[in-house]
Amino acid sequence: LKIYQDSDSFKFSIDSILLANFVTINNAVKNILDIGTGNAPIAMMLTKRTNAFITGIEIQKCSFVLADESIKYNKLENQMVI
Repeated sequence: LKIYQDSDSFKFSIDSILLANFVTINNAVKNILDIGTGNAPIAMMLTKRTNAFITGIEIQKCSFVLADESIKYNKLENQMVI
């Protein structure tokens, strides 16, 4: 995955990677909601572990734009939206 980040704002770290791997995903889950997704590192990592549709919520425009660019770059538009 390529995840766009801004050097002047929050950048994801090992915490995001650990959290994405800590989440238990039941195969029956069809939708996942990530509130405060930032530039969406956790949501994007989860796409590799599930076929569920992921919706990320972010109110900061800069983070929203970065997440949206990352989703397009990684061709994840069919599995997630911010």
